[in-house]
Amino acid sequence: MAIETLVASAITILSPYVAAGAKKAAEVAGAAVANQAGKLLERFRMWFSGDQEATSALDNFEKNPSRYGGIIEDILQQKANANPGILNELRQILDEMGPRVEVFQKVKTLAGQAVGLDMAKWEKGLAISRQEVETVVEGATLIGAKLDR
Repeated sequence: MAIETLVASAITILSPYVAAGAKKAAEVAGAAVANQAGKLLERFRMWFSGDQEATSALDNFEKNPSRYGGIIEDILQQKANANPGILNELRQILDEMGPRVEVFQKVKTLAGQAVGLDMAKWEKGLAISRQEVETVVEGATLIGAKLDR
């Protein structure tokens, strides 16, 4: 996986974790995912230690991930390019977390059924479904994740 993809995946995992807080993230995503995200955040702190700009940006990211996510992504990408050990460690952490998939659906008018994620064969990993629907016709169905097993 390319460095840009690894770094973007890490930010995608951390953003909802820091936005919700560890306790709420555990309630929503499950304790295992929240625990892994917490460990990833600790690695960021270690990789950024000694760099005032990076630690300040990380503090701001924890307060407002949507505003500072791109900055953290840029800083981590620079650090990983300069230090292959960071890249290898990031790859290992993400691989241990399992597969990741993020689905975003933006629908103007929903008249039938829309399913964000069909999780029938999902075993482990991180799955995020986000849906925005402007108008829902009577009788239409919007399903974030289908968990038939």
